[in-house]
Amino acid sequence: DYISKKVADKLNGMFKTDRENYEKYWDDISPFIKFGCLKDEKFGEKMKNSMLYKNLDHKYMTLEDIIKEAKGEDADVAKAEETKEEETKTDAEESKDADAKEEEKTRIFYVTDEVQQSQYINMFKEEGIDAVIMPAAIDSPFISHVEQKKEGLKFLRIDTDLNAAFKEEVKEDDEE
Repeated sequence: DYISKKVADKLNGMFKTDRENYEKYWDDISPFIKFGCLKDEKFGEKMKNSMLYKNLDHKYMTLEDIIKEAKGEDADVAKAEETKEEETKTDAEESKDADAKEEEKTRIFYVTDEVQQSQYINMFKEEGIDAVIMPAAIDSPFISHVEQKKEGLKFLRIDTDLNAAFKEEVKEDDEE
């Protein structure tokens, strides 16, 4: 417990004071940190704000930054629809909508192999959708762990869980 606390404190301090250096070592140390988070609840709690995820542009971001970005993409489309609907709603309808919004999950797409999934990465970049790169073997159990800890969050693999926009485009191509 003492060693875990000291390691977490040192990493958190490095994250806050020397983030550039922290990012340089992140790819090498992240599997060990993720394993520590899975095995030690206290360590995971201390490290939750210092965990980094690399996006498609190879920029390191925290989970909170990724969630804000993902909500921002969904929010642009949803705001336009909400403003039209709000004008004609009753109180009962508004409470049902609030419950539905709470059930909606923030979707974060992830990549496990940049070379094999390059076609999907290009599709996502064209649509302006970001994803995180998670190539380590420990990432799969770590994703499950994060989803359990953070309600309303869902990680989707980039090549198996295409969103509705891509599915509609494929159907149109098939019809042609």
